[in-house]
Amino acid sequence: MTDYRKRIEAAAVRKVYQGRGENVYLSAANIADAVGEPDYSGKRSNLLSMERRTAINDALKELESAGLLKLKRVRNPHAVVYRADISREQGCRLYGRYGYTDREESELLLQSEIRKLLESSSLMPQTKAYLHNILLRPFGKDSVWMKTKSFGSSDIENGLQIIKGADAVISNGELQQNILVRNLSASVYGGSKTFEHYESRICTAIRRILMSDEEKDWDLLLDEAEQSGKKVYELFGVSKNPFSETMKGNAEITTPNGTIHTCGCSYAFFSDEEASYLHIRIRDSKLITIENLTTYNDFSEPSTLKVYTGGMPSPFLQRLLKRIAEDNPDLTISHWSDIDVGGFRIFRLISESTEGRAIPYHMDIETIQNAIAKQPLSDWDREHLESFRHKGCFSKTAEYMLKEDVKVEQESGYCSRVGRGYCKKC
Repeated sequence: MTDYRKRIEAAAVRKVYQGRGENVYLSAANIADAVGEPDYSGKRSNLLSMERRTAINDALKELESAGLLKLKRVRNPHAVVYRADISREQGCRLYGRYGYTDREESELLLQSEIRKLLESSSLMPQTKAYLHNILLRPFGKDSVWMKTKSFGSSDIENGLQIIKGADAVISNGELQQNILVRNLSASVYGGSKTFEHYESRICTAIRRILMSDEEKDWDLLLDEAEQSGKKVYELFGVSKNPFSETMKGNAEITTPNGTIHTCGCSYAFFSDEEASYLHIRIRDSKLITIENLTTYNDFSEPSTLKVYTGGMPSPFLQRLLKRIAEDNPDLTISHWSDIDVGGFRIFRLISESTEGRAIPYHMDIETIQNAIAKQPLSDWDREHLESFRHKGCFSKTAEYMLKEDVKVEQESGYCSRVGRGYCKKC
């Protein structure tokens, strides 16, 4: 059997698998895709050499003789076959050769494998809930198997591996650890490059798992990934490159090799291992964490060490702040974010990481009133502001925002010349 014949035969079997009713066929474009010769179909067909066109046509004739196809073309025997009708009966007989199963049989097989995974693995609650939903509709729009063009044992296995990778990422975030992609891949799959092979589908699976979680609202985290350009797994402490968190100010950082005096310079931490054995004595009297890069660079206040969070603080930064809080019991800690739902949630994480010692900085009603630019609330903003309206340090601010239909970005509520919120004179 020629290579062209193998490819066309496989394409025909896939068409039978996907098709509905009895009218199943391969178009010239389908044939071109199957054999990997884009010039076979359409206006560019004359660019294909006569030798290759003849070879493709010969392969089609062989399949016609075998009863798989019925060819339709113009009278010229060397012309492009513009359509090949497929015998459903013959195509079904070929399922086994290509490892495909009937759709109903595939569904039962997939459900069986999902149950085995649920019984044999200690999966995260979100992943378990997602898989229980998938059991009802294995090929539904939210399933990792939704876009499978043809179905066989390898497709089942690929989907299960994707689920395992997504679950490992979510679990890592729960543990608040940092790990490099290849190290995670080795621990989950036994190979350091497997995660990257499935990367885009793992990211899709993570989103689907989190969006189906009825216990926790993940919208903000997923929006953060989209707006920042980060891979969604990076928000769970997984990265292709070593982590780094930068602070600027006066501190003494003690490591096994000695003490480093930052003396107002920036210092970057690169790993969990490094953070675990560091002792950080802040020589300044105050520490501030800042969400956005522009305001981080503009900010300058005496005796204040500043830390850039880059949006949601990573698990690594949360651990680092916890260490700083433990080593500096008298340090005044504050946080500065956009005055919106995201900023309030970031503050909550910073507060939890610093033993509840953080206080908001320029995140009040007065800053909103004096801001040079304001934005209206979306329906999503209104829905999620309600949870802050009834409790916590932002209750009055949230109530004002809802009443006035307003939110403010950091850059709009700060004056770098005077180091405080914009005043109307400024």
